[in-house]
Amino acid sequence: MGLRMIIADRRTAIMAVAGASASFWAAAAPASSPPALAADPDWLEGCWTTRSGETREVWARGADTLLFGYNVARKDDAVAFFEQLRLEKRDDGWAYFAYPRGNSPTRFDEADAGAGWIEVRNPAHDYPQRIKYARDGETLRAEISLIDGGDARVWDYKACKN
Repeated sequence: MGLRMIIADRRTAIMAVAGASASFWAAAAPASSPPALAADPDWLEGCWTTRSGETREVWARGADTLLFGYNVARKDDAVAFFEQLRLEKRDDGWAYFAYPRGNSPTRFDEADAGAGWIEVRNPAHDYPQRIKYARDGETLRAEISLIDGGDARVWDYKACKN
């Protein structure tokens, strides 16, 4: 057997071993999958008002991956506060964007969620740092607070009549 034949046979053997090794590691490695997202927060859709009628929050579907909302608080028949809202599905969960008084948005990222509730957080924001929505039957509860739950404010909403 000539030198060229031995070198060619060794290359073939090395390539065969390398290919088998790569196949083994590919089969042994766990399949990577994207992180699990919260269930679609379609339970948020609709018109919601506090029992006093002073605050109203409305959510509507914009696309499969978007919900748009707004919040208006009235006092003495005047607008005391308003904000635009957006929930957007991302690869790593839902992102919540709040545009208070029409200002630039503040982003909050999904921290936890379950059937009928979602919590988003932004620890770098002054206040709120945590926002949680939870639906229980015909009631929607919104809560804002510091990251540790301190200085919490809660709104209990019912479905709008009109």
